[in-house]
Amino acid sequence: MNVPAKDSIAHVWKGDNIDDIMNEMASVTANGHKAILSSCWYLNYIKYGADWGYVDNSNMRLRGLYYQCDPTNFQGTDAQKVRSFAFGQLNMAK
Repeated sequence: MNVPAKDSIAHVWKGDNIDDIMNEMASVTANGHKAILSSCWYLNYIKYGADWGYVDNSNMRLRGLYYQCDPTNFQGTDAQKVRSFAFGQLNMAK
């Protein structure tokens, strides 16, 4: 079984929704790794309109994950959250 070294930094790209993303961050940091979160900042997920807001199925005005995503907003210890870099990386897929 391939197990990354404890000093490895995980680049988190997984998750189709905020709960999946934060569960992955919790899992990575619970295993002692530092993490960089990118899942929230894919430019190809833009919802067009004023400030990229959109109306969802329940007619609530939402902002995309760009504005709502906090890389430390997962269930975990303070030590885990320190291992989560407090920034993300913007990505664009063609």
